[in-house]
Amino acid sequence: MKEFLGMRWGQLSDGERTMLLSEAYVDKDRIDEKTGGCIVRFENGLSAIGTIRKDEEQIIIDIGKEAKLYDDCDDEE
Repeated sequence: MKEFLGMRWGQLSDGERTMLLSEAYVDKDRIDEKTGGCIVRFENGLSAIGTIRKDEEQIIIDIGKEAKLYDDCDDEE
């Protein structure tokens, strides 16, 4: 999975994005209350900047096409 390091979210296939999001989590204590801005962390140790919002039925995580996947241990974007 580290082969995704440094790639932009938009460079990944739909299948790759779906797989990563199925294992994603967001620290609820670190969400910007105004914008929903957050760090999306994936089980493979990578992260991306995104937003989170809630609709009537589910929680939705959005990651822009230009968001870069970075190593969570480095804590850089």
